[in-house]
Amino acid sequence: MLSKKYHTKNFKAMTRPFEINFDFPVALSNLKISLRATAELHHSEPYFVVHDFYQADSLKKTEHHSILPDQEIKRVNLDSSYTWVHRDSGRESLLSLAIGAAIEKFLPGEELLSITTKKIINTF
Repeated sequence: MLSKKYHTKNFKAMTRPFEINFDFPVALSNLKISLRATAELHHSEPYFVVHDFYQADSLKKTEHHSILPDQEIKRVNLDSSYTWVHRDSGRESLLSLAIGAAIEKFLPGEELLSITTKKIINTF
């Protein structure tokens, strides 16, 4: 439960999109690409839409397309540990973990708790 001193209007993600920076590890290599993107919280179900991916050292230009398509990720609690997964598959990837770590650097702990969901495990 959130303490009384925190109110949703004070939370960074609740009020506006914010920019994140992160290193994306390229699979099966030691190469990392530094990226910058915009993250926005979707309010009815707590997940982030992350869009406009550009190299961190370049200027964002409206005539250029994003390096990656929009990503929808959410923070889940699984057996008292937290991870970042893709909203559609419920699975983590190198990209979801890298984006999630960048979001965690930007947001205070109380706000992260308010947007964390419990992961449901299918037993079928």
